[in-house]
Amino acid sequence: MKKLTMILLGIALFSMTAWAAADVDELSGSLLAQLEEASYGIARSGALVDRLWDLELDIEGQGQKGATLTRLFQLRDLILGPGSQSFAYKLSVLEWHVLKKQSSGPIIRRLAALEAAFLGQTRIGEGSVRERVTKLMLASFDQAEPQTKQVILRQWTPVSIELLTTLDSGKLSGMQPVLYRVVQDVIYDGQLLVPAGALGQGKVVKVGSAGYFGKPGYFEVDFGTITAIDDSEVVVHPRKALWQKDEDPLRLAAGLSMGGLLISGKFWGAALGLLVRGNQLVVPQGTLIELEVAQPCEVTALVLDK
Repeated sequence: MKKLTMILLGIALFSMTAWAAADVDELSGSLLAQLEEASYGIARSGALVDRLWDLELDIEGQGQKGATLTRLFQLRDLILGPGSQSFAYKLSVLEWHVLKKQSSGPIIRRLAALEAAFLGQTRIGEGSVRERVTKLMLASFDQAEPQTKQVILRQWTPVSIELLTTLDSGKLSGMQPVLYRVVQDVIYDGQLLVPAGALGQGKVVKVGSAGYFGKPGYFEVDFGTITAIDDSEVVVHPRKALWQKDEDPLRLAAGLSMGGLLISGKFWGAALGLLVRGNQLVVPQGTLIELEVAQPCEVTALVLDK
């Protein structure tokens, strides 16, 4: 009996070790694919060790030593952050300074676009991502590392946005994405928290098409979040000052608990660039709307005043 117990215990320990090894391999492969997509736009094929070595060469200029998972975590922090030392943060700062807009593609593509705009040509194949980003930082700010400070982005801070999606009550569907971008820097005490050009995404949470007897079309939008300079998500909703206009045919409201914007097609005017077409409500792409921060959040802000 004792011998049988030892055998069963050995089998159990072997199974647990094999399961743990498989779990680490799965995590390593998943994390490597995520980093490849963030860097190149696609996950590559081939052996994990070879792909990791190639990624390290492209990003850091040399392969690293140590446990696979440790190396992957180091690359994750370097590429995605969080923190101002990451390439994600530095590229956001450079895009704000050079391009006056923000993008969300793979870092290789974003870096090439920055080099083309600032230097007149890309530097693909001329050094690692680390070296190329450092050169751009030095040329733009005369320093390799951005000067940052932890700042609380206060509730009710105004945020001006421009719609990138046309909203048409006759064509919208529930949960449809609503894209927009920030049109003015959000700066507090000489620190940049949200750059002009930052992208945001909301969704349509309620929609009704025009009907019989003059029933107007309407829709309700939850504006979701915008992306701060450190890539953190900031929850926003329409400015509270607008919510008080219930006496007008144009109704702007909190929209239950979602902080959405409810617009009724009975309004005949240009307060928000609205158009009424056959009782359907159309808010064109390019319309400017005032939002505000819904809840305070901490942001790694870029210091502008030294």
